[in-house]
Amino acid sequence: MIRRLRGGTNLLVLARKTALSLVKKHLIRKLNESPGLKGDIGQLEFQVIRNAVVLRDVYICKKSGRSKVLEASIPEITFQFRWRELWQGTLVGRIHVQAPRIELAAERENDRDGKAPADAVLALCRESRRFMPFRLLSIDVSDGLIEYRNQFTSPPFQLAVEKVSFHAANLTNIPAPDSSDEVEIALEGQTTGHGKLWLRLTLPSLSDALTFHLRVGLSHVNLVDLNDFLRACAKFDLERGVCSVYAEFQVERGKYEGYIQPRFQDLDVFAWQKEQGKGFFQICRQAVLAMLASLFKSNSRDELALNIPISGTFADPGVDVWSAVGSLLKNAFVRSLLPGFGNDRSRTRTSPWWGKG
Repeated sequence: MIRRLRGGTNLLVLARKTALSLVKKHLIRKLNESPGLKGDIGQLEFQVIRNAVVLRDVYICKKSGRSKVLEASIPEITFQFRWRELWQGTLVGRIHVQAPRIELAAERENDRDGKAPADAVLALCRESRRFMPFRLLSIDVSDGLIEYRNQFTSPPFQLAVEKVSFHAANLTNIPAPDSSDEVEIALEGQTTGHGKLWLRLTLPSLSDALTFHLRVGLSHVNLVDLNDFLRACAKFDLERGVCSVYAEFQVERGKYEGYIQPRFQDLDVFAWQKEQGKGFFQICRQAVLAMLASLFKSNSRDELALNIPISGTFADPGVDVWSAVGSLLKNAFVRSLLPGFGNDRSRTRTSPWWGKG
């Protein structure tokens, strides 16, 4: 009798290990089916009491041409699921992602396929449809790190968001045109220059027409820490300065309308001692920028505040939510850090939104 019990136990353990191995191989195979995408999973553990599957040492790499544009390493991902829906072919549950590290890299000019590196992240979101239908009651990310490097500019630069926390509710890839559920997404983190970043995104569902409400804020960034980026992209740098940005957009069926409110404090674009080693035209450019900035400054508080209205329609009628959000965020921060001071649609004013989260 004891031998039979031991034999039965051994068979259960063997069946469990075999099932976990098959699931792990299936997930890895799905990851590697996508063009340019490579993935691996170090360990998979099934926790019966918690109705949970734990993935450890997850690695994902996205290539564009010959270049790696994205590398992600995740120590642990925990899926808590419902058995009844799983047997029906749908994953319903909650996900927690612990300490993910995502590295984005710029490509050489000759290796580009016409897409920006950030498109790799959006592609991963879209690739979720290849696995199985899912409805996530919540997904939480803690202690994340996102880095972007460009080694092909002069000078090279690096931007980062650390201590990233992310929360989303009611995420799904199941078409539900009549669903009244609202997707809510929140993100927070600390950027290069010790700025505080926050984002709030609300949309009817991921499968509806392109409709959502986006708010994003970035406060108290030390612009001197962004000088490599400013030299590479705008050909000027700063002696000192602090920047805050608030942006809000409403998108209705592909049409967007909103505004960007950047505010600069203690701004010093031009310092003669720093300009001595630069070319004549670069010195002239910085002198003009310094003069224009001084015209917009509030003398009493030594700050520059702008309000930039933005409206239009996405050029691609088939654009998805993630690409649309990425495009609006890029517009918001590029126009804030590299503003067109002569834009006749801009006007100076002090924003009432700073610090709102």
